[in-house]
Amino acid sequence: MFRRQRTDPLPQDILAQMEERGRVRSEGFQNPLTMTQERHFLNLGQTEQEEYVDALAEAVLPIGGWAVLGAADLLVKVVFEPEDQPSYVRLLLAALELKRAARVSDIALSTYEGEFWRRHNPGRDWLEPKFPPTRVDAQISPLAIGEEREVGRHTSFPTSNRVLVRRTAEDRYLAFVDQEVERGTPAEGRVEAPMREAGSLYELFVFLGESPLANFWNHPELEPFCIYDRPRDANL
Repeated sequence: MFRRQRTDPLPQDILAQMEERGRVRSEGFQNPLTMTQERHFLNLGQTEQEEYVDALAEAVLPIGGWAVLGAADLLVKVVFEPEDQPSYVRLLLAALELKRAARVSDIALSTYEGEFWRRHNPGRDWLEPKFPPTRVDAQISPLAIGEEREVGRHTSFPTSNRVLVRRTAEDRYLAFVDQEVERGTPAEGRVEAPMREAGSLYELFVFLGESPLANFWNHPELEPFCIYDRPRDANL
């Protein structure tokens, strides 16, 4: 692990911390580490914050991937936005380029991230259009009446919401979410939440693939339909 000098404003394990933060926050969660990072930064004076950001950019930009995403998320979360600080601008733009490469929907960006992107990229589209396969090209295994198949999971957690499709009649199909009755209370059991009915699996896959809130995992047959995605690989 890369070690930094004692005079550096960053902790010695900053790369590991930012990589973990990038992974955790990519799924929309907080943990004790992320909250400690935010409290530490907010307790710094303005000059100390600026020094911290300069050192943070120097540490994570050569590494890329999750470390950059974690560092940028920290700064956005604590509303640190001095756009006259070059290291801050480079760090946030690098994180946004990683999100673009992963096809993160602009809906999944914070309001500030979206405004920041447009300010630094006037007239440029966030993502190039992507279209689902045609009915002829789509590879979708049939379901018998009453049969169901899991096609997606929202997060990597064992208690994650699960997206399933079920054939309910000869020409009727249902997409639904299998989820905890109340988030964080597995003892209460799980419940089905209907999403969409359609006359074919193809129609359901088109609907599911248009969701801007991308799943952590998709069935290989659903994956070609997914217009948006999320960061998955630290080497993006």
